Amino acid sequence: MYRQKKAIKTIENFTLLNADLTSAETIYIAHTNQEQEAKNMANFIKEHSTNKNIKIDHIDYTMGCSCGPNTLAIFGALK
Repeated sequence: MYRQKKAIKTIENFTLLNADLTSAETIYIAHTNQEQEAKNMANFIKEHSTNKNIKIDHIDYTMGCSCGPNTLAIFGALK
């Protein structure tokens, strides 16, 4: 669990430093069986962004078998 929290904190920091949270039309969050963490990440982005259009969805089986269980990913524009 500690590793997961550390990884999520790393994603949050990377997002704040590198993502364009103001002009990206939509920010996508994808996950493999991490629905609550995806919702938490969406709330984090909403707190630090003017962009309120965030979509959350599952990673399909094809991609999921490559990235594995407990994956959380953010897709959007970089600065």
